[in-house]
Amino acid sequence: MFVLHALWRADGQLALWAEDARAHPGTAEPHPDRPAPRAHPYACPAGELAAVLGGIGPGLGWLAGQAPERWSTLLLPTVGTAPAPSPDLPVTPPRGGAVLAPWRVPALLFDPAAAAQLLGEVFDPVWAVTSARPAPPA
Repeated sequence: MFVLHALWRADGQLALWAEDARAHPGTAEPHPDRPAPRAHPYACPAGELAAVLGGIGPGLGWLAGQAPERWSTLLLPTVGTAPAPSPDLPVTPPRGGAVLAPWRVPALLFDPAAAAQLLGEVFDPVWAVTSARPAPPA
């Protein structure tokens, strides 16, 4: 499972990145010896994100294929030495108080026109309601 995140950068580009549920090791800690800001240990590589988008539809695949891959630095809730997982990931969140800390994430960058196309392709009201979250247990 991937959780998509987007942010507008100071340079006016939309940076799209994703967390990969497969990368969350449970209670294992990421490498504490990396200098700050560290690479987000659970971020999906930008090339894999492009492939995931392409699997959703050809329009998204084309847009992702045109997007340059760059690193973005952002402040994320951090517990201990690890970024807190997105609440949408099916992983157990760490215990403890969270603080904001800088993390680097691999991202696909979209200029405003491409970002508008991307957001229009990604948001489908029917798909969002039926596919965004798993069905509750019966």
